[in-house]
Amino acid sequence: MPDKFKIYLPYIKVNDLSTSGFVPNNIRTRPVAMLCPYGRRVIALIGANGVGRRTLKKMLIEYRPYEFAGVVPITSRAPKQGEQHGREYFFERKEDVLQLIHQLYGTTAESVRQVIRSGRVCVLDCSPKAISSLYNSEFMPFIVVVASPELDELIQLNKEQTNNLENLKNICEQSCKFVNENEWAKQADLLLINRNRDISLRRLLDALESLKSESQWIPLEWLQTNFQAPPQQTTKITKRK
Repeated sequence: MPDKFKIYLPYIKVNDLSTSGFVPNNIRTRPVAMLCPYGRRVIALIGANGVGRRTLKKMLIEYRPYEFAGVVPITSRAPKQGEQHGREYFFERKEDVLQLIHQLYGTTAESVRQVIRSGRVCVLDCSPKAISSLYNSEFMPFIVVVASPELDELIQLNKEQTNNLENLKNICEQSCKFVNENEWAKQADLLLINRNRDISLRRLLDALESLKSESQWIPLEWLQTNFQAPPQQTTKITKRK
């Protein structure tokens, strides 16, 4: 998210009370630590229906297939004509689906791990409810909210398409509600107003590249289990009242 759209809160170092600074408002509810440049393991695209999350995911994977990959979701429904097991979906029994997906809503944790073990970043177009199971030191997600522009602009962008006005109004209203009310949207790392697919892709790529070259704030809990960062590069902080 560009700096002009970020809100920062003051903090002080617990081991040096004379040193202060600012942390992004999107992690205001958690103890945080500064991590040296490091790419994330999962990109989670969230947002209202119709804002272009799936298209953005597809473009990202096709642009750099050696760096990004998706997972094949699981469903308990019967295959439709032309669908193949393992391509569009894994078709499983309902009992097996409930056991496999647990809290990831259509995606197994093991399928995400397989992408990570392949050396690529796993890109998910997921429900915000799935973030609760991903938001840990194993997956370290980079959360991206994809949002619709204002209604007038959305109408202009879709004037040559078949979308009717009521559908566009609904997309705009649901997107606005999602951005302002969803708790995970408030803690997202990046907000993309999807006016242009190519520009949105470039902004996302730029944000991901910056993770590899700039220090970043992450939840302190991510450093306390599976991930080990150089001690000199992390700083435990508390927020100044």
